[in-house]
Amino acid sequence: MDNVFEARLGGEVDDLTRLREAYDIDGYVDAVLTAREDQGISKRQIISGLPIAEPEIFPRVYRVIDRVLGRLALRMRYEVHIGCLRELIDVAEDADSAGAFLRFSVSPREIAVYDDDELAFLFGRGLVRLTSSAIEGLSDGELASVIGHEFGHLVFRHCRWNLLERPDNEAGSIETVLPLMGDLFYREWKQKREISADRMGAIAAGNFRDAATGLVKVCFGLSSANFDVGEIDSLVAQLEELKGRVEIEDDENTTHPVYPIRLKALQLFCDAYFSEDFCDRKLTEVDRKVDALYDLISRRTRNDVESAALKLYATAGLDMISNRKEPSNREIREMCDTIARFTSWPLLEFVFDVTRRRRDIARHVRRLNAEAPEALKMRVVSLLIMLSAADGAMSSQEHAYILKLAARIGIGPEMVGERITHVMTDLGFPVDFLLEDCVTKVRNLIGNE
Repeated sequence: MDNVFEARLGGEVDDLTRLREAYDIDGYVDAVLTAREDQGISKRQIISGLPIAEPEIFPRVYRVIDRVLGRLALRMRYEVHIGCLRELIDVAEDADSAGAFLRFSVSPREIAVYDDDELAFLFGRGLVRLTSSAIEGLSDGELASVIGHEFGHLVFRHCRWNLLERPDNEAGSIETVLPLMGDLFYREWKQKREISADRMGAIAAGNFRDAATGLVKVCFGLSSANFDVGEIDSLVAQLEELKGRVEIEDDENTTHPVYPIRLKALQLFCDAYFSEDFCDRKLTEVDRKVDALYDLISRRTRNDVESAALKLYATAGLDMISNRKEPSNREIREMCDTIARFTSWPLLEFVFDVTRRRRDIARHVRRLNAEAPEALKMRVVSLLIMLSAADGAMSSQEHAYILKLAARIGIGPEMVGERITHVMTDLGFPVDFLLEDCVTKVRNLIGNE
């Protein structure tokens, strides 16, 4: 590996590239950046009295930061501010358990430039914000890892894409300006970027143990006296045991991977990077193993029965709307929207061969009849009702199809009727046909001018 910046997780790069190509987000982010000015230290921080940590007063802090910059081949001007934990995060009275030990910021106008002569990344003025808890509670190696992690976000320009998030988000929310699938991909990418930053932290620390114990201390407040980082595999095994249970269901607002995944990904990287025969091929293999770890927590159904229910919706829904000469875009979009909430790429769930599709429907029906609770069966029926109404109305053919499929999974016509009433009462009719008629006539008249 020619430089440390090639340590970036391949899957993270791929996800971001996909977002940039699909939604042309660079233009939007650049437009937002032009409206931003470097505000320097916020008024709240000045009022709270955060001191500037001079090298003469805090020699250890500067020594660690300079060592991190050297290991990461960075050159930058920076200031260090130190305060108590409560002064650096906006949380409730239990702030001591929040684990926010470091904040790093740089003016959005100060873009990284690679200097071929110096083999270093050049930045403008940086502001490193450390808490007293970090300085007192972390060893030199652990502190280097935490700082290196934050520098990793800067080097990979992760924070640039935070501008896709809505400025009025409530605490803990990461709603973006992107449409559904873009929003879902962004959430997955935001978790993967932590893996890339963790790798920079490990390089800054110079070993796995300091990087791992630093992460555990920051996240849980546990030291090596009470947590053995050598037993990471047992934590990952717990994830496998929990798969299919609500405890491990992916939270749509989670910005960081679950910590067993982070620790195992960190261990895999360090085992390869700090080995004597490290090469790019080894890093590619590590990335493949990390992708496999994400299969434990990826956006999918929680168990095989739920998977069968989703596939029944996808196959039966396509079968239902395919009975028409020309399915509406609204119906197709409704299907893709629903499936995208459970799987990373909806197109993979569709079966376009009619013979195979009918065979798959029968197989999924058998699975649901054997194992699924009534509530899950009713969920499939509800989704099909919403699909049928997506184009503005439920046709008699769609109604008949839903009744027939519901009967095959043990749902009677009375229950279907009640669910149609319930769904349509909640949704209303999504298309105003009179309004659409007006739009069509206006368009035709404009064309005749």
